[in-house]
Amino acid sequence: MQTIFNKINAINLCYSVVKSVKELKGSSSHCHSDYFILAHKRDENKLKNLGFIDSNNHDTIERTLTDKEIFEFKCDLDNFNVVNSTKDGKVYEMTDNSFKSYYMKHIKAEKKETLNIKQT
Repeated sequence: MQTIFNKINAINLCYSVVKSVKELKGSSSHCHSDYFILAHKRDENKLKNLGFIDSNNHDTIERTLTDKEIFEFKCDLDNFNVVNSTKDGKVYEMTDNSFKSYYMKHIKAEKKETLNIKQT
């Protein structure tokens, strides 16, 4: 059976994996981590059957990873780079496919499209 990562990689889409860390109230030593995949909203139609939802954050969609998918991701960490790391979590990108570059390229294209529409 294909993993969520195999399915996304098979259609050659750019994405990042985000680890969000939440400290439990009253305890600095206990925390909870959520993992999710973040993709560009332009790819929503290609991902709609894979459980992605609107992230309410910029032009992105997301999908929370199951425990099994988190395990699969951790086993495949050699194919990812940490591009941002804070006390609140980490952002991982594929080593050969930068989500930030992909996202910024589409933001610039969308701004240009908007300007062209306004000028006509």
